[in-house]
Amino acid sequence: MNERDNHILVVDDEPSNIQLIGKILEMSGYSVHYAMDGKSSLELVKKFDIDLILLDVMLPDLDGFEVCTKLMDDENTQDIPIIFITARSEIENITRGFQLGGVDYVTKPFNEAELTARIKTHLELKNKRDHLKKELINREKMISDSVVFLTGRNEWIIGIIDALKDLDQKTGRKYHTEIRELQKQMRKLTEGQQSKELEIQFNQLHREFQHNLLRKFPALTQKEVRLCGFLRLNMTSKEVSKMTGQSIRAVEAARSRLRKRLRLKKEDNLATFLNSI
Repeated sequence: MNERDNHILVVDDEPSNIQLIGKILEMSGYSVHYAMDGKSSLELVKKFDIDLILLDVMLPDLDGFEVCTKLMDDENTQDIPIIFITARSEIENITRGFQLGGVDYVTKPFNEAELTARIKTHLELKNKRDHLKKELINREKMISDSVVFLTGRNEWIIGIIDALKDLDQKTGRKYHTEIRELQKQMRKLTEGQQSKELEIQFNQLHREFQHNLLRKFPALTQKEVRLCGFLRLNMTSKEVSKMTGQSIRAVEAARSRLRKRLRLKKEDNLATFLNSI
C-alpha cells in the first residue's frame, strides 16, 4: 500500500497549522482531509475512510479529548490511530491523551521529520492490524463453512442409518447382525467426531480464547468450554445439537447453565460476551 492509499484527517482550529501540516503530508503523498472543530471532524470520519487522525487538543467546541472519547466509543472508529497535537507539553495532557486511547502526540511548533516519522510508524502498524483482521475474518468464514459441511455430513450419515434400518426390515432381518454392525460404525462417525474436528480448527484460530476463558472462569468443565467455542461462532442450539449428537433441549439447558456460570445478566448476549474474551 502506498501513501496515497492512506487518508489522514487533520483537526485544528488554526488555519496556519492546517496549511503547514497539509503541505507536509501532501508532499509525502498522503490524502489529507481537514476540520477546524470537533463536530466537523466527527462528520468527516463518517464520510471518509480515515486511516489516522492528527487531533488538536484545543478546539472551539468539543476539545480533542472529547472527540477522542466519542471516536473510541464507536466500534466503527475505535481502531483509527489518533495522534494528539498540543502546544503545551505538560505531562498531564499527554497522559490523559494516552488514557483515552491516543497512540502518540506531537507538539507545536512541528518538526517535519519527526511528524512524518510518527505518522508513517502508526500507519504501518494500522495497516498490519487491518491485514491481520481480514485474515481472521477469512479464517472464521472457513470455520463457518466447516460447520455447514460437517452438519450436512452428519445429516447424510443419519439418513444412511435410517435407510439401513428400512433395509433390515425389508430383508426380514436376514442380515440383521451385519446391518446392525454397519449402523454402529456409522454412528461412531457422528458421535463427537464432528465437534472434535471443529474444535481443532477453532483452537487453531483462537489459541488464546480457551486460556483466557479458563483464567476468568477456572471452574468451567471441558464440555462447557467446548460449548463456549461453538457459541462464539454464533452457532444455534440446533446446529450445536447436530454437531454434538445432543438433543436441542439438552443444548438449551446447557446454555442456560452456562449463562449462570458466566454470571451474565438477562440482557447480556452470550455470543457477544464470548467474543469479548
